[in-house]
Amino acid sequence: MHEDGRLADAIPYYQMALERSPQLEEIHHNLAVAYQETGDLSAASSAFRRALELEPHNGSLWSNFGQFQLEVSDLAGAESAYLEAVRLLGERAEPLNGLGNTLSALRRPIEAVTAYERALAVAADPAQRAVILTNLGESLRQAQRPEQARQALLASLAIAPSAAAHDYLARLSMADSDTTQAWQSW
Repeated sequence: MHEDGRLADAIPYYQMALERSPQLEEIHHNLAVAYQETGDLSAASSAFRRALELEPHNGSLWSNFGQFQLEVSDLAGAESAYLEAVRLLGERAEPLNGLGNTLSALRRPIEAVTAYERALAVAADPAQRAVILTNLGESLRQAQRPEQARQALLASLAIAPSAAAHDYLARLSMADSDTTQAWQSW
């Protein structure tokens, strides 16, 4: 049910599974994701925390918890979770990109740029690279490095056009007072 997108239907089955096997981290983890995706953030937080108690060395769990923390605007918690995910998983694109997103939200664009560059160094999937390049471009813009930002955004758009990359490119053009280019990007 979960994989079919019927998350609300899956929750009672996860709860029944926990009655039989309360020590299985995977059930708590799946339940946390189901709660998160159905909007029950309090229950998601509890389920994530229980899963982490049971399996504190699961880097993927820490990465998902970082994503959850970012979603609920607990930026310090997200940074901590993503740092733990990177420590446990090594150089992997997903937690490094999440760390970059968190650092960007914390208004630390230089550190975000470093995280995104590390993510790009290991990202093989073109769609994932496009997303990371878009994020990198926005952080470079925030760090007052417009030419590098433009290069990253154009590279992203060459891989996979996205509204976010076009928007960030338009913002760069507006900063240069090039309203014609900004309108074309928008």
